Amino acid sequence: MTSIHSRLGAGAPVLLLALLFGLLACYVDYHWSKAQGSILTKCAIGVDISFRAKVLSANEVASEHWRLAVQVISLGTDTCVDSIDGMKLRATWKTSLLLSPGEFIDITGRFKRPWGTANSGSFDYQRWLLANGYSGTGYVRSGKLLLSEWRPVNNSAAALQDLDASAAKLRGRVAATLDQSGLVYAPILSALAIGATSGLQPKDWSIFRATGTIHLMVISGLHIAVIAFLAFWICKIPLGLLLSFVGTRIDHQIALLCALLITFAFAVITGLGAPALRVCLMLMFGLLANYLGRKPPFWYLLGLAFCLSLIIQPLSFFSQGFWLSYFAVAGLIWAFSPRSKSVGPVFGFLLAQVAIFLWLTPLLGILVGEVSLLSIPANLLALPIITVVTLPALILGLSLYFVAPDLAIWLLYLADFSIALIYAWLAGLQSVVPEYSRTFGYFSLFVALVGFIACLFMFVPILLVKRLAIFLPFLLLFLARENSPYYGEYCLRIVDVGQGSAVVVDTSAHRLVLDAGPLFASGFDAAVASVIPTIRSTGIDRLDKILVSHTDLDHAGGVASLRKRYQSGAIIGLDKQCIKGESWTWDGVKFLLVVDHSQPSRNDRSCTLLIRNDRTKAYLSGDIGAKAEASLLLQLPRDIDFLLAPHHGSGNSSSYRFARYLSPRWVAYSAGYMSQYGHPHKRTKARYRLEDSGQIGTAQHGALRWCSSLSDQVLSQRYGTLVLGSLAGLDLLGAPDD
Repeated sequence: MTSIHSRLGAGAPVLLLALLFGLLACYVDYHWSKAQGSILTKCAIGVDISFRAKVLSANEVASEHWRLAVQVISLGTDTCVDSIDGMKLRATWKTSLLLSPGEFIDITGRFKRPWGTANSGSFDYQRWLLANGYSGTGYVRSGKLLLSEWRPVNNSAAALQDLDASAAKLRGRVAATLDQSGLVYAPILSALAIGATSGLQPKDWSIFRATGTIHLMVISGLHIAVIAFLAFWICKIPLGLLLSFVGTRIDHQIALLCALLITFAFAVITGLGAPALRVCLMLMFGLLANYLGRKPPFWYLLGLAFCLSLIIQPLSFFSQGFWLSYFAVAGLIWAFSPRSKSVGPVFGFLLAQVAIFLWLTPLLGILVGEVSLLSIPANLLALPIITVVTLPALILGLSLYFVAPDLAIWLLYLADFSIALIYAWLAGLQSVVPEYSRTFGYFSLFVALVGFIACLFMFVPILLVKRLAIFLPFLLLFLARENSPYYGEYCLRIVDVGQGSAVVVDTSAHRLVLDAGPLFASGFDAAVASVIPTIRSTGIDRLDKILVSHTDLDHAGGVASLRKRYQSGAIIGLDKQCIKGESWTWDGVKFLLVVDHSQPSRNDRSCTLLIRNDRTKAYLSGDIGAKAEASLLLQLPRDIDFLLAPHHGSGNSSSYRFARYLSPRWVAYSAGYMSQYGHPHKRTKARYRLEDSGQIGTAQHGALRWCSSLSDQVLSQRYGTLVLGSLAGLDLLGAPDD
């Protein structure tokens, strides 16, 4: 009996910890389910609705083009609008009006439920929307600004919203101050000071992403820690001088309290992201321990901050920044704990860089899909300059702007000059190393777990030779990649690029891409967001050939990004004419270009591709319409296995004769969710239903993978394996919200 009790007593902390994490998991799951349920009702989807709204945030992303976060305010005149009262929506609006947080507007717009593209290795936009409280997305058709101080009568969250609006206005004033100061790198300084990243250009993001320095350009734990350090010493020095005359020595505690208050205020102003909240909570617990005369291990402070931050912000669990912040600090604690008294400043800085790189590599491989090989040399220069020069000069300059303007301007120019040095260094690194050699990554969960175990052993206080003997074998696992098709087989990946098209074709030793998805005026590039991550997620970051069916932006928009990254030579359909009947064989798989240049329409002149082996046939049909279909049937075989539907499944394509002749076992539609074009058209779906074809689409199922070796199956990014026997003759392409 005694031994049982002793065992229970020894295991009590573990049991309590398991119980705590179990309760936290249930708490997070409850709020996640609540977020998934708080979405637009069916009556408000895909139709024009009018309502009054409060502007929560407003960013001008281009000339007269705004990205808004608004809260619906129902006036009680529409039952449908009443059902979405209080919901938070994300909208775009092309208007000449100047919008600010806290204003009220009457708008008419069209919205849909939170939805995003789904591809392996790419950003999950839908999850981001739900985690940030958005109930829908869309665009504003028309609207007017309410110039009077109109306020809703009953609004329980009005005070909190007003606080957010005030913080957003303050951020706007800071950004305007930096813009008006004549600084060359004002957009980057705005991002550093207040987290305002709307002014950063795609070129800037490309440089920061390639060099692994994005964490320096957004509000992170580092920024908040620097603010806390500055606040502490700015308060401590005058307090120490003042209290020295009184004879008391509580200046340290008072300075810590002031630093905490100032840091928390700054975190609120910048949006109170997960990294900022972590630093504030760790400071709070550290201050409390100091008052109690305790010195708890950093592990305790980090664990308490982790639990409390999930209680305060449960949906931050689904944020990349949350996990990267906590894992980075955990890695530093683990690396420095056995040698806390023997680390000098130079060696400590180098050790921190190595520790963070190794510790975050497995996590970045899961969450982001890539790890920058340039991050260590980039951060060796950028991190100390940002920490020691840029942030202190920037924060002090903004604080003194209205008190001592001459000194403030000098400090701001110093911060601007330091950014110029960093930017030149990062741009130089990016230009020297080819794009396809800058990154690696996309790990399976198993590989990531093994990587974490290896990192744990790497920093255990044993001989370096023993640590390397344990760590180095694990590196072989990071070379793991997805199984390529066997010789004579091929696989198709229909990338989910929204309203557009992009297909990755793999054989055992070769890869081509047909089309590269759309490029939008806002700068969004489907090749960067979806196609390249899909290629990278296979573990083979290589491309042998690029084909373009035709030059419409929804097909060819991302080609420039693919060319820049992979340098694959002349592009068929762009640099080189698509020649009718041109063929080649890769690894036992035959490829044939099918085109009719006599067609008057650019869509009908699409360069299409027939792929076949001894058993199966697949046809990628571009944007051809009924006229071109009739002509191209002479070049095509009957009864194919996989068809990428012509023109996204439009009503003017996939004629009855075409569908009957090909009689595909699988038909895939590459189209956007709730596309304004209505793709795929009901007539098109009906024709393939007559052929008992299994019909699938990227809008509903996410990215699709079909392989000739398993021709009865399609792997859906959203729903897993789909089997032909259960889908034949069925229409599974209704809206996901139905």
